[in-house]
Amino acid sequence: MTVLLWCLFAAALLVVLSKAPSATAMKKQTSGYDNQHPRAQQAALSGRDARAVAAHQNTVENFPLFAAGGW
Repeated sequence: MTVLLWCLFAAALLVVLSKAPSATAMKKQTSGYDNQHPRAQQAALSGRDARAVAAHQNTVENFPLFAAGGW
């Protein structure tokens, strides 16, 4: 595999892995992970947990541009 494909694989993996910190923060809340209204639950997060949600959203938004830029 070329370096480009390895970078695309790593970036795609980061999209999935960047969700883990925010998902664990949501799970630690008193109600647990709210599968019916996850965005409302994410909006209630603060501090480091809110930054984890923002980092995941940034990763999801930028991955298509990164993938398209490689070709």
